[in-house]
Amino acid sequence: MDIEEIRFFIDLVDSNSFTDTAEKSNVSTSTISRAINQLEAEFQVKLVQRTTRKVSITDEGIQFYSRMKLIIDEIDTVKDDLVNQQDEPSGTLRLTCPVSFGLEIMPRAIAKFKKQYPQVNIELIASDQRLDLVFNKIDLAIRFGKLEDSTMITKRLTKLNYTLVASRKYLRNNPQVKRPQDINKHNCINYLLPKIKNNWYFKNISTQKEQEIELKAQLKISNPMIIKELALKHQGLAVIADILIRKELKRGSLVSLLNNYEVSPSDFDNNIWLLYPSKQFIPTRVRKFTETLESFV
Repeated sequence: MDIEEIRFFIDLVDSNSFTDTAEKSNVSTSTISRAINQLEAEFQVKLVQRTTRKVSITDEGIQFYSRMKLIIDEIDTVKDDLVNQQDEPSGTLRLTCPVSFGLEIMPRAIAKFKKQYPQVNIELIASDQRLDLVFNKIDLAIRFGKLEDSTMITKRLTKLNYTLVASRKYLRNNPQVKRPQDINKHNCINYLLPKIKNNWYFKNISTQKEQEIELKAQLKISNPMIIKELALKHQGLAVIADILIRKELKRGSLVSLLNNYEVSPSDFDNNIWLLYPSKQFIPTRVRKFTETLESFV
């Protein structure tokens, strides 16, 4: 089995074009075709269906691609690590994170990292969708809340703490908030997300007693940065992750409420996670960026 033939096949699946695959490797299309034929003969399975107009990957081809790509990535990672043991990190680091994290944390983290490691190129996909790391060729993903990617390597970055907040102007013109039940007297700004109910959860720090309070939410928003801006515009109470409102709390433009309670928009199993593709060896540039990121949370 020739590793170069496997690379040709992986590139063919990614590009869906014999011509593009050949151009990328600076070889002829007939070379790519022979490589695919050789793989099919060796594994005794049809990997590609060819027509005059398009290329279709068979189910067996998709399975072959998924498993072989992990192996090739592993080989590339070992090569990167051996090189990076002697030289500073280089190459391309491809990341994904939620939009709010991207806006609030990533610019500072990337700027610090690039100052230390200027030879590393960075590609960041800021998205609230949980992208497939292997399919999208992502080296590192930042995720909030509970994880579903059991095949990924995971590391907890930090606990995700939330605070109940409002602007001073809103609080001056509305009833006091002395206990969780008081939120029913207020406009509440809640999350419009699939796994978020129309409830907020409170846990007394002293007694650890938990309460689930149903909201009268006049505003439901899918993005926490917009929720923060609405709270700053005096539109009501909001539960926002601490990492997104540090400056506002320090300046006093937002005020924290019910400080003797932990609060959450879902439950109390909230963390920020780092996810890596299933690789035993993580490239040096990924490890170094992880170290940089830890200093900002």
